[in-house]
Amino acid sequence: MSKTLLLPYASMHQVDVQYAFHNSLSFKYDKNQIQQCLINLYKNGVEAMKEKGGALSIVFRSKRKKL
Repeated sequence: MSKTLLLPYASMHQVDVQYAFHNSLSFKYDKNQIQQCLINLYKNGVEAMKEKGGALSIVFRSKRKKL
């Protein structure tokens, strides 16, 4: 996710963005699809706070399945 594109957008709407990434994706995935998903979540979060601003916290964690 490009912070240079997303952070100015958030700043325009008085939204403070905090990131935390705690994952270990070890399987194959489509990087473009993951990136687009994250951009959509980020943009939706900012747009939901357009009128009053706020804080958007984005936390990614991997979770192992128990067998």
